[in-house]
Amino acid sequence: MLSDKLTQITNLVGCPYEDYATGPDRFDCYGLAMWISDLCDLGYPTLQYLAGTIARDAVARSHEQLFTKVDIPAFGDIIALRMGRYVCHVGVVLNHRQFIHADKPAGVTIQSISSAKYASRTEGFYRCKISQ
Repeated sequence: MLSDKLTQITNLVGCPYEDYATGPDRFDCYGLAMWISDLCDLGYPTLQYLAGTIARDAVARSHEQLFTKVDIPAFGDIIALRMGRYVCHVGVVLNHRQFIHADKPAGVTIQSISSAKYASRTEGFYRCKISQ
């Protein structure tokens, strides 16, 4: 049931950030996305395939039928974020208003999609075609 899975996901808030960590008690941004994908059967490509750069690859490979850019985000979509000029950070959309992600130094947090800090850094929202 989705509500049970959402509870498991939101219970991750506060877990620390660690480079290349994939859970269950510490994460990097892609490790968290993969953990959620596995829990909810979202079908994200494996870490080995994307080598930890899902945000950049989601943008670059959307034309290769791995991801579809969407205007209205829904649960499980990837939010691709710029850090500086480059797309290199990812979160997972929880609903049309919020996403969850892991970053330094805060660890796993839930943020507003429309917050000034993240709205200006958002490159786009991407849905994994495998999960459709």
